[in-house]
Amino acid sequence: MSHDPRQRARGGIWPLVAHYPLWLITVALAILDIVFVRKLLLALYVALQLGKWAYGLADKAGLIVLGLACVVGVFLAEEVYRRSALVGWSLLMKRFLTITAIQAAFIVAGLLAR
Repeated sequence: MSHDPRQRARGGIWPLVAHYPLWLITVALAILDIVFVRKLLLALYVALQLGKWAYGLADKAGLIVLGLACVVGVFLAEEVYRRSALVGWSLLMKRFLTITAIQAAFIVAGLLAR
């Protein structure tokens, strides 16, 4: 059995090539997720009327946690896309749309935050 993924891919080479632009879209949405979820968390912090002294701490710690979560999520998405591309277009697009819908939900939640 060959170890060359191009020969193992049932959908041909193009899903393997296409998964990289899809992954770049996921990266861009992850950056937007950080921005909008941070906005949501800070609005929640203010709505709960917690002390002002910890606002900066919550802001900075939240940003670090969100950044790390997005880095891990982006790496996992690349693995999911690559494995899906080996199966074919339909699975690749199904998983891309699922991940994109989750990311879009975070962005919408952040947009709704005041």
